[in-house]
Amino acid sequence: MDQRYDQLTSKSDKPHLIIRAGNHQVIGQSQVYELVAARDNHIESVRKIHQKQKLMI
Repeated sequence: MDQRYDQLTSKSDKPHLIIRAGNHQVIGQSQVYELVAARDNHIESVRKIHQKQKLMI
């Protein structure tokens, strides 16, 4: 996975993530998910949106 996505586990042992900018500043935090696969799907969704935005520039 990309270094911009910190894949974490909450105190309740549920997956979530933090999104970082190129300068490593936190720019977003996800909800807590029930499954690791749901978190990973969110990461892929954010990546696709980011790629589309790059193409629009």
